[in-house]
Amino acid sequence: MAETASRRRSRKREMPPQFARYISRIAVDWAALEFHINELIWALAKVEPGLGACITAQIFSLDARLKALVTLLKIRRVDQRLIDSVKKFSNGCREELEIRNRTLHDAWARKGNGEWARLEITARHSLKFEFITVSVEDLKRDYEKVRNCVLAFRTIRSAVLGALPSLPESFEAEVRPILRYEDFMKKLGAVNAKPRRADRKRATSPT
Repeated sequence: MAETASRRRSRKREMPPQFARYISRIAVDWAALEFHINELIWALAKVEPGLGACITAQIFSLDARLKALVTLLKIRRVDQRLIDSVKKFSNGCREELEIRNRTLHDAWARKGNGEWARLEITARHSLKFEFITVSVEDLKRDYEKVRNCVLAFRTIRSAVLGALPSLPESFEAEVRPILRYEDFMKKLGAVNAKPRRADRKRATSPT
């Protein structure tokens, strides 16, 4: 059966499998990275995954997740060298984050010459609104950068999980900085419960 002109046009617009493969790998690996960061946040905060997910699901940026992770590492008194490795990772993964964002969020199109390009639209102090030609080799290099970034964090994750059993259980001063939280809330409740002067006058004045 002869291929129709409509089918030929549709087939030309289909993304080549090798492009789709690397784009999907970037998406899958980055999702795993975000999950591993969340996993450490839950473990360090000593909450069940389901409870922790109610919190981390509201954290939308990678930078915010890593800041929360560093703070928890400090509170739990993890070795400073491990804290420094997370900070170094946070400062060093910006290129890979940009690759992930551009690859997954930019629109893709096939140019008239048969090349594939993504439409990059940014406005960081100046407008960028243009098609960026991308080859399979470009995508492969980007994927390898993302993959290496994810593998680097997996090493950190293993080190943190390995350190958890030996971390001190007592960190009362860090998690309850306002004397004792319950005492503070009782005092706050007592203050709020005191009648205002105007209320006392109304209560004592004759009807």
